[in-house]
Amino acid sequence: AAVEAGWTSVVKVIIDLARQGKASLNVVCHEWNPKGIGGAGLRGNYTALDTARIYHREEIQDVLRSAGARFARDCPMTQRENPFHIRARQDRGEYTDSGWERKDREDRYSDFTFVDWGEEVQMDEEMQLAVNEVKKELREMQELPKA
Repeated sequence: AAVEAGWTSVVKVIIDLARQGKASLNVVCHEWNPKGIGGAGLRGNYTALDTARIYHREEIQDVLRSAGARFARDCPMTQRENPFHIRARQDRGEYTDSGWERKDREDRYSDFTFVDWGEEVQMDEEMQLAVNEVKKELREMQELPKA
């Protein structure tokens, strides 16, 4: 979404997370239909770099390329089952045990900040910088002349 909207500062924060090993710039996404990947009005395989190209975000393409981002065609393909098929089986009552089991922990939300509307959010310096950059970009977008 940040790439589509042209929010370079958000993309840079995500790149920083990728450098820390907390994110990946080369996740291959798919838009599905009941018959498979892609189709009329749907995108097949794409990454953040593909999205930047599609939306003509040249500055973001440059930033992503310099960070090592790749196009989907250059990434290894992962095997995924069509989510429409999974849902159809579930609707029939056929559940596959994936081996995953939710484990609630006391510290489950320790990395989250919850506030009520109107309260001041406490942020570390890095998050405050990212928020300020996004605000700046939003103000600049509002100042653009309407076509």
